[in-house]
Amino acid sequence: MLPVIAVDLGAGSLRVARVDLDRIGDRNEPVEVVHRYAHSPVRSSDGSLRWDWPRLMTEVELGLELALQAGSVASIGISAWGVDYGLIDAGGRLTSPPFAYRDSRTSGWQST
Repeated sequence: MLPVIAVDLGAGSLRVARVDLDRIGDRNEPVEVVHRYAHSPVRSSDGSLRWDWPRLMTEVELGLELALQAGSVASIGISAWGVDYGLIDAGGRLTSPPFAYRDSRTSGWQST
């Protein structure tokens, strides 16, 4: 079976790993982290806290290139923040960098 690539967009770091599923359970490490990038939300000119989306995408692309240097893969999976989102226009373009979940815009909100 071909390996897979896993991309994890975490709150403090981005990781791209090449995973050999045939070796899961082996004593040898089946996961090879090929790229890691430490990041944090940035303060926008309007005072909001947002993700540096262009930089994150540059780092994801770099990680994918590095992971593919070792050969073909069966698939690529991406995991990102569970509560953050980006708005996309009719042409499929991101309208602005996504708000970070730590932004104060929802500070007074409570669920019932």
